[in-house]
Amino acid sequence: FQAEDGIRDIGVTGVQTCALPIFDARLALAGVGLRCNLPFDERMRDTPWQTFVEQVVRHCGMRALVLSPESAIGARREGSAERIASWGSTHGVVVGMVREARFAGRPIRSTRIREAVRDGDLEAARGMLGRPYAVVGRWDRDRILPPAGGGSWLLPPGGSYRVRLGAAALADGVAETTGRLVTADIDPARTAIRIGSGTAPRPEQPAGALVRLAFVAGRPRP
Repeated sequence: FQAEDGIRDIGVTGVQTCALPIFDARLALAGVGLRCNLPFDERMRDTPWQTFVEQVVRHCGMRALVLSPESAIGARREGSAERIASWGSTHGVVVGMVREARFAGRPIRSTRIREAVRDGDLEAARGMLGRPYAVVGRWDRDRILPPAGGGSWLLPPGGSYRVRLGAAALADGVAETTGRLVTADIDPARTAIRIGSGTAPRPEQPAGALVRLAFVAGRPRP
């Protein structure tokens, strides 16, 4: 997706969860009516790929499945794209393959995006995402704090950045794609973002409301 919008996504780095943009709102804009977030526990890990796919077909009525070249499903990653496509051809499920996305001559991976953001290379992050990197947090007067229950933030290093500040989503669920251009200061510990005094994403935005910042320019402090 190329849209500059959305709420949040959760990526995993080792044992630490990091908030990554942007999922539910963009899926809604794309016409997706249902998203299932399945817990990856031991039972899920040990489920054979065919059993898993059959369960999805039975419970969700799946008729098509889109996979990337490195996708694999099921225990020990035995459900390769080719194997699932062969199974789908006899079970009424169309399997589509997307081409591998690359940036600067290398495959794009969520790990590369997280590393770029952590290192303050927002241009590289933008190139891999296809849009400016963005985060969502809670509005608190002149600060923005991590969303409640959203895990830890994935922010660039402490420094001053130009960002687009706006409401994370409108009342009707449609994501806002623009915002006011303001200066945001990230503290060295990356725990909060401070915005210029008197700035608010929208006049009616109450304290605690979700807001979105898209990083336009800036650099870490030396």
